[in-house]
Amino acid sequence: MADIARAVRALGRKIHLHVDAVQAAGLLPIDVRTKGADSIAVSAHKLHGPKGVGALWLRKGKTLLPLYGGGGQERNLRSGTENLPACVGFGVAVTKARQDGGAAAHVVELRDRLESLIFAQVAPARPTVPLATPRAPHIASVLLPGLPAEPVLHALEARGVYASEGAACSTRTHEQSRVLRALGIPASAGALRFSLSRLTTVDEIEHAARALAESVAVVEKMVKPGR
Repeated sequence: MADIARAVRALGRKIHLHVDAVQAAGLLPIDVRTKGADSIAVSAHKLHGPKGVGALWLRKGKTLLPLYGGGGQERNLRSGTENLPACVGFGVAVTKARQDGGAAAHVVELRDRLESLIFAQVAPARPTVPLATPRAPHIASVLLPGLPAEPVLHALEARGVYASEGAACSTRTHEQSRVLRALGIPASAGALRFSLSRLTTVDEIEHAARALAESVAVVEKMVKPGR
């Protein structure tokens, strides 16, 4: 982010750099002094808090235009009565996340264990990027070359495991992720995204790997009946 901020600053002073740090909150350090952003947003639900409430950090001296006017709440940025119970819940979630300050290392261990189990038990599975690549600590992305992702996801759901093809904000589209396209991954390779948290357990990891092996076997019989 600091490198991106320096590049943006070199283009002109009037550019406002906003950072969506929702996935980072609670797992990666967010130091507003070093990131170079003008504004940073986080959300409670990624910290096991209530949905529908978040927080915006705005650099001193920066201003934003509200999307709509009204009563002037939220420092004239978002009119409407604040959801006080959700705000309190957000505060509790942040407090618990701070108490579990070493959660990132624990989540990385779980992610690595999940990936190792998957690649050992599911023959066609491949990592989306080299495993040594710096990446989010709580996301395991797996490719299934030659297999469609959607029926695998349904089979996983039947076994109590919920994964996705991509980000939650793009679940209504079945087009391949632009990120996967940029990585040169063919559309024929089904992509699965497993999200972990500091509350995930080893038993859940092992169950997810077994469930994926069973699901892939079921789907392979559907799409490759001769096997």
